[in-house]
Amino acid sequence: MPISRNISQFKEYLFNGKVRSIFFKCSAACIVISSLLSLFANIIFLPLFYHAAALCKLEHLQNYFKPALNFSWNRVFFFFILFLLLMSIYLFGLENILRYRYLVAAILFFLLVSGKFTGSSIGAFDQMLYGNTSAHTDTTILGRAQGIRADEWAIEKPYYFAQAAEGVNQPYYNYNLMIDGADMVIMAFSPVRDIIMSARPALLGFLFLPVEYAFSFYWNFRLIFLFLSTFELGLLLLNNKKISFCVAIALTWSAPVQWLFSQWLIDIIISGQYAVVFWNYLLASNTRKEKLLYSILLGCACNMYIYVMYPAAQIPFFYIFISMAIYIMWKYRAQKPLSRRNWPWFVIVFFLISSMALHFLYMSRDALTTMLNTVYPGGDREWGTFAWDYELLPFMNLLTGIYKDSPYLNNCETAQFVYFLPFQLACIPFIVRNKRKDSKTLCLFMIGSVSLILYLLAKLPKQTLLSDILLLGMSYPRRLHYALGFGFFWTLWIIVCILFLHTKEKASFRISKSFSIFCTVVTLFAVIYSDTLRQYFGIGSSVTGTVTVILLCLGFGYMGYLLLFHQKQNIRKFIIIYLIITIASTLFVNPLSCGMDSIYEKTSLEAVRQISARDKDGRWMISGNAGIGNLVSAQGVKRCSGYYYYPDISMMKLIDPEETYVNLWNSFTAVDMRLTEGNNHIESPENNVAITAYINLETAKKLNIRYVFDMGTISDEFLSSGNLEIIYIDPVDNVTIYKINYQ
Repeated sequence: MPISRNISQFKEYLFNGKVRSIFFKCSAACIVISSLLSLFANIIFLPLFYHAAALCKLEHLQNYFKPALNFSWNRVFFFFILFLLLMSIYLFGLENILRYRYLVAAILFFLLVSGKFTGSSIGAFDQMLYGNTSAHTDTTILGRAQGIRADEWAIEKPYYFAQAAEGVNQPYYNYNLMIDGADMVIMAFSPVRDIIMSARPALLGFLFLPVEYAFSFYWNFRLIFLFLSTFELGLLLLNNKKISFCVAIALTWSAPVQWLFSQWLIDIIISGQYAVVFWNYLLASNTRKEKLLYSILLGCACNMYIYVMYPAAQIPFFYIFISMAIYIMWKYRAQKPLSRRNWPWFVIVFFLISSMALHFLYMSRDALTTMLNTVYPGGDREWGTFAWDYELLPFMNLLTGIYKDSPYLNNCETAQFVYFLPFQLACIPFIVRNKRKDSKTLCLFMIGSVSLILYLLAKLPKQTLLSDILLLGMSYPRRLHYALGFGFFWTLWIIVCILFLHTKEKASFRISKSFSIFCTVVTLFAVIYSDTLRQYFGIGSSVTGTVTVILLCLGFGYMGYLLLFHQKQNIRKFIIIYLIITIASTLFVNPLSCGMDSIYEKTSLEAVRQISARDKDGRWMISGNAGIGNLVSAQGVKRCSGYYYYPDISMMKLIDPEETYVNLWNSFTAVDMRLTEGNNHIESPENNVAITAYINLETAKKLNIRYVFDMGTISDEFLSSGNLEIIYIDPVDNVTIYKINYQ
C-alpha cells in the first residue's frame, strides 16, 4: 500500500545515523536562512514592491503591498513558512519532498494554522465598520480584501462563526438564525456536531479549536488538499512526478480556483479528483485490507462531492470525472473490475453513500422541501447565453489581480481555465499518428470528448433534448464552462506529457509556424473587436493598453507554437511560461489574512455581545445593510435579517400573511428589515434577491424583536413616538442600537 510504504521508507531514512545527521543540519540551515530571508523581505523588498507599483500606476498591486509599509511579525512568520518550504525543496530535493508529501503537507498545515493565516476577504468588514476596539489589529496583513467575493466573507463565513459563537454548540438546527430553526447543513453547510461532518473534513476544526484557528484550519486544509489531490490524479493520468507537480501548481493557482477559492468549485475538484484516485487504488489493490480502506475512502470522497449541494456545477463536473473513472476501468480490464469478487467493496461504497443520504434526508427533509419550492434556486433558472467574446476573457483574467477589475460581470464570473483549445485540436492528428495504442491517448480522447460535448451544449442558445437527458437543465452555460474548462485543462496537460515523454517524430516547423501566426492574427482581430476587452485595455485610446494586448496575443501564438513544434526544449519552455503566467496572474488575488478582529473587535459589535449577554432571548433586527445583518448574527445573537439560503417561513408569514410578496421572499434572499408606522410591505427595487421588509411595531412584537441595530434608517418622527430607547451610539460609525419598548 503506497501510504504504508511511504512511512516505512521515511523511518528507514530518518533512523540511519549518517543520514539523520545530514537531515538535522539541513533542517537547521533551512530555519536560519528562512528567518533571515523573511526579515529582509518584510523590511526591504515588500515596501519596494509597493513603491514600484505606485510608480507604474498599478492600483491593485499598490493596494496589495500597502499593508507592508507597517511592519508585522505575523507577516514575517508567514514568509518564514514560505521560505522554509522553498529552502526545503532546494536542500532536500524535489524528489524527496514529493516522496514524503503528506508529512511535508502536515508540517506546512500545522505552521499555517498556528499562525491563524487564511486568504479570506473578511477584512472587507473593516471597510464597512470603522469603529475598532483597543484590541483590534488589521486582519489583512498583505493584499486587499476582495469585496466582490461577498458569497465568501459576507454570506458563508458568518454562519460558520454563528455556529462557533459562545453558547452555541454547533447544532444541526440553529434557532438564533431562524424562528423555526435554520438547517445549518442547508445554510452553506456550516459546522455541525453530526456524522454528516465526515463529508466536510475541512470544517472539523470548528468542533475542537478556537474559532480563529478553526477558520485557518478550514482554509488551509482545502488549499493543501487541492494541491495534493491534483498531484495524485496527475500521477495516475500522466505517470510522471515532475509534470504532475507542475499540473498541481497550475490548477491550484488557476484563475477560477483563486477567484472562487472559498466556494463550491474547490470542494467539487478536491472530492472528484480523490474519488477517481481512490477508485483506481480500489481496482488495483490485491489485499482485503487495502480494498476495505479504499472502499471507505471512495465512499467518503463521494459523500463530500454530493454534499457540495450545487447541482449547477456538480452535474457537468460529474461527466468529466466519470470519463476518468471509465478510463481506469479500461486500464484494469484484464482484472475484470466489475466482476463479482469486487461486489462486496462496491456494496461498502454504496452503503456509505446511501446511509449518509438517508440520514441527511431525514434531518433536512423540511428545509429541502422548502428550498425545492422556492423561486430560486428551487425554480427553473433561465438558461442564459454567453457573450460572443466570453472565451477571450482569459486575456483580461491575467491582469484583474494587479491592474483593474473586469467591466463584464465580475472577476469571479469571468475567471476561466486556460487551455489553448485550437492548439490542442491541432496536436490531435499528430498524437494519433504516433501514439495510437498509448493509454494516455485513450484518456485524452475520453476526457476531451466529454468536454467537447459540454462545450457545444454551452454554446447553444437554449436547452436541448440532450441537455435535458444529461440533467444539464439544472445548470447553465457559465457553470458548464467551469466543468469543460477543467476537462480541457487536463487534456492540455495530457498532450504536454505525451509530447514531452513519448513522441519521437518532430512536427513540421512550417506548419507549426503558419498555424500559430494564423491563430495569433485571428485572436488579435477578435480582441480588438470585443467591446469588453477594448474598454478594459483602452485599445486605441491607451498606448500602454494597446501594446499590452498585442503582446498578449503574440504570447498566445508563441506558446501555441511551442506546443505544436514539440521538441523537448519547446515543451519545457511551454510548461515554464504557463506556470509563470498562471502564478503571476493570481498570486495577488487572495489577501493574506491573520486572525478575525474584523469580525469581533468592532466597538458596535462588542456592544451587541454585551447587550445579548444580559438578554439572550431578545431577537435583533438589523436595518440598513443585509451583510451587516450576517455580521451581527455571527456574534451568536438571535436575528431577523441578513442572508437566508431558504426563507424563514414562520417569520415571513407573520410579515406577509396574505403572501402578497411571496415571489420576492420565497427565495435565496438578502433581507434588510426596517420599522414602519404603516402596514407591512416588502420592496425589491431591482427585483432580485435583495429585499427590504418594512414591518410595524405590532409585527415586531410578534417576532419578539427587542433590539434594532440601525445604520441611519430610523427617522426622527418615528423616534418621537417613545417606543424606541437609545441604548448605544457608536462614536465612529453611523450605528445606533435601540431597545423597543412596546406599549
